[in-house]
Amino acid sequence: VTHLTNYHLAKFLEKHNDKNKLDDVLLKVENISKCESLHAFYNILWKYETKECFYCGKRLSDKRIATHVDHFIPWSYIQSDNMWNLVLSCQSCNTKKSNKLAKSVYLEKMFVRNDNLKLTAVHNDFNYYSERKLEALYEYAGMNGYVENWSP
Repeated sequence: VTHLTNYHLAKFLEKHNDKNKLDDVLLKVENISKCESLHAFYNILWKYETKECFYCGKRLSDKRIATHVDHFIPWSYIQSDNMWNLVLSCQSCNTKKSNKLAKSVYLEKMFVRNDNLKLTAVHNDFNYYSERKLEALYEYAGMNGYVENWSP
């Protein structure tokens, strides 16, 4: 959907912009749909969460290279970095999960994790969070092509 939307936006911009400025405009459209650095989220999650991979339970290293921040519901679906959708994972799980949706057992685990994390009031993202919203996004992702229920 994002690629289709960006394609139509690019076609619109081609019609209404000077060809000399078009490359700059299209580059901005492309950059809108890129994931930002998750380093700030890593620091918060590392401070308040257990030091275990959300998926396999493996003890995480405090070396940033070995510990990843993963979008529970793939970023390619939500295209937003929300604390309530981010988890710490080992490099292996994050790489293997990639752009897949985790099995529903992890959704239940995510509810518990978010309840605990929201009590710390560490981030404003929880002002707009609800289990119902997360569950609906998870279900919609499953209905929109993210059907491979991944687990380690």
